Amino acid sequence: MFLRKPALILTAVGLVAALVFEAWQNRRRGVYFSDPATARPNPEYASAATLGTNAPALTNLANSLHIAETTNAILLSFPFKHRSGDGLPPDAILTGTSSVPLPNNAVVHLDAIASGWNAPQTNFDSIEIPGRLYTAAGAPADPAALPGITPSDLNLRFEGMYPAVKFFLSATNLAEFKVLACRLFDARTKQTLMRSYSSGKDGHRFSFETQLFAWHPASLELAVDLAIGPIQTHILEVRERAQTSWNNGSLTIAAVVDGKFSRTSNNYDGRTNHFKGVLEEAGLSSQPRSSVVILSSPSGSGAPLDLEFVDSQGKPLLVETTSANNSLIIVSLRAARKDVAQLRVKVYPTLYRVIFQIPELPGLPPENRQIANLFDSRIPFIRFNHDWEILQAVGNLAQMDVAPANSSWTNVIFPLIRTNTTPRELLQEASRHLVDKGETFAPNPETHRIEVRSSPIVELLRNLKKLLP
Repeated sequence: MFLRKPALILTAVGLVAALVFEAWQNRRRGVYFSDPATARPNPEYASAATLGTNAPALTNLANSLHIAETTNAILLSFPFKHRSGDGLPPDAILTGTSSVPLPNNAVVHLDAIASGWNAPQTNFDSIEIPGRLYTAAGAPADPAALPGITPSDLNLRFEGMYPAVKFFLSATNLAEFKVLACRLFDARTKQTLMRSYSSGKDGHRFSFETQLFAWHPASLELAVDLAIGPIQTHILEVRERAQTSWNNGSLTIAAVVDGKFSRTSNNYDGRTNHFKGVLEEAGLSSQPRSSVVILSSPSGSGAPLDLEFVDSQGKPLLVETTSANNSLIIVSLRAARKDVAQLRVKVYPTLYRVIFQIPELPGLPPENRQIANLFDSRIPFIRFNHDWEILQAVGNLAQMDVAPANSSWTNVIFPLIRTNTTPRELLQEASRHLVDKGETFAPNPETHRIEVRSSPIVELLRNLKKLLP
């Protein structure tokens, strides 16, 4: 026991020091604070704001392509890593507020913004809600004064976690263009405010709808990638290994088969891509079908092109489905293989990125207008289907990364609904579900990261318990 006294004294001194240290830590990095006006590093924003460099198109795909067929499947392998659509930089970046001028008197307009949210009392996966329409400057807008926007266009898809928002755009003096991508950022923090979106295009009008990672009326930057004509048309005979290329891309027909794929997979092992397409059982459809697998550089989802298949008479064939999976474009046609004669590849050679600077996203809770701390942003309604969505939402709304945590929500029934809450309250609730009760979530305003930190006091108390007889 005598030998234990010095250790006990040292532990007591350490306990006092830990109290002081923990108080200082709480003030420095354990405070629930996230500045809505401080820029954070974001590689996606950096790439959107700069022209970047254009990698050479991959034009030797036909020679490196290995093709194998079985009775009900097609197997492909090709040794290159896919290039994402983001890897194809624009020729110019142009900015504006409600309109962005392009060369040759063309203009891209941000006509209106619709936003909305709800607090339904019933269980749901997603619901349709009426959105309120605003101008690009944030003033209420009359749908009747905006041609091309119908009442049904204002119906938004609310998924329960974030406000729904829809951007309505149009182009003038731009006869041939293709919308490639859309990204949305907080103009002050530079953080990405959406994960995915749906889009539509009707003539010179197009739109994007998404779930916004913010409950405060943040200023926004909406970046839209457009591919512009005049279109360059490349004609290919529809056969395996047929290939064409242009100044910043290439396309190769990898496989053409009768039937429709029931499932596909595409894996990259570090050196080679491996694709497998399994065909539906024969006789499932009374109409003839065929499938075409295409290799695209850059990737199919970001390629500035349209595809048109025609028969031997030049008549366009009906495309049933088109999907893009990294470098692959998979097309299902309502025609037999023998009737698919040509592929017309319509390339839009000029790429522009137009960035709309939106002063404020309207239609969000007014009490959040002058918010000084993102952890205090008032959330009128939020619904979680799974426990991991809680920390994901806190990170998105506080605009911070979240460290991995070992949590247990076994006694909580999901879906979980919280009303009139904040990211602060959600994170405090998540802290109570950490498996190690000596741990807590500690937001670090300096690194913009929510860390999992063990309490120094808890650690010293555990050491003290070990020393006691």
